[in-house]
Amino acid sequence: MENELLWPRVWQMATRLEHIPNTGDFVEYEILDRSVVVVRVDATTIKAYENTCRHRGVKLASGSGNIASGFTCPFHGWCWGLNGENTFLYQPDLFDEAQRDSDDLRLKEVRCETAAGCAFINFDKDAPPLRDSIEPWGSFHEEWRVEDLRAEWWLSCALPTNWKLAMEAFMEGYHVMETHPQLLPPGHKQRAGANAVYRDLSTLNQRLSSATQLGGGLQTPDTRSYIDAQIDSGQ
Repeated sequence: MENELLWPRVWQMATRLEHIPNTGDFVEYEILDRSVVVVRVDATTIKAYENTCRHRGVKLASGSGNIASGFTCPFHGWCWGLNGENTFLYQPDLFDEAQRDSDDLRLKEVRCETAAGCAFINFDKDAPPLRDSIEPWGSFHEEWRVEDLRAEWWLSCALPTNWKLAMEAFMEGYHVMETHPQLLPPGHKQRAGANAVYRDLSTLNQRLSSATQLGGGLQTPDTRSYIDAQIDSGQ
């Protein structure tokens, strides 16, 4: 059901823009049995294409790198520019004119939009715009200026589990005390008794409550107050 109803229809973060800073820089993004190449066309334009030759479906690019001169099929040598337009094929007279229609030969474009310093792709042409889909996360994270963050390192691996279980483990911090004791502040001990805590949350919880509780009901939190509360608590 996920393969049919989820991944073909949702926005997916394909790459950080910092990884494709120059014209022609590209990153391959894979999901299930589909491969997408995300490429910087110019200083302000990012595009994504199905990573397949329009002639025989051969894969055009792998991993990451720079293809400023465009895409070249490694099988028959057909070429495409960064804008997806076919620029070369051997002996075009071998093909009927109808088979050389420029629109048919263009690389198949995948929807691509940017936010928070990332390029997102979506296979569904009818899906809501990216910004509508990620609110209120989008506005909330603008306060953190995540577009200015930079990756220290990047790790990719295949896990023998459903993606939801893996994501849940990485999103909750309750396991840190036991699983990652090296991250504890100096002086903190594992299993220090029933009252062992990561940190004193009383002040933080009080600040967060005032930031999110408006008019007796939960509302969109004031992001600046939320960030200040975390900074003050030593988060």
